[in-house]
Amino acid sequence: NMFGMFWTASAFNHYVGDWDASGLTSSSSYSNIFSDATAFQAKYTCSSDGTGAQETPNEHKPSWCKTVRSDWVAPPPPSPPPPSPPPLEISYFNPLTPPPSLESSNSNPPKCVPPGGDKLRFDGTSWSCV
Repeated sequence: NMFGMFWTASAFNHYVGDWDASGLTSSSSYSNIFSDATAFQAKYTCSSDGTGAQETPNEHKPSWCKTVRSDWVAPPPPSPPPPSPPPLEISYFNPLTPPPSLESSNSNPPKCVPPGGDKLRFDGTSWSCV
């Protein structure tokens, strides 16, 4: 039974003309199959005798729907997905350790002795004695 199979499937417009519906022996088996399937109805003409004469709306066997309408215009392709965000960079700040850029340079902490100060301080970019 295919009753209402694509009912309100407004975006569905795929070819079904070669589907084997030989087991559908009564019109109630495929009644309302394409009701409100607006994209399908806009694309295909469904006729039982091959003349292109439209059958009663929504009472189509899939095998009747083989002819693309001459006034059908393909919809535009979907928009591309948004770009992926850049990878997350995680950094750890330790006020007692210079950042990697300073570790690899010649910016070694000074030796602190009085009278210039006996405590070492790093402000994130440079060392000083206090």
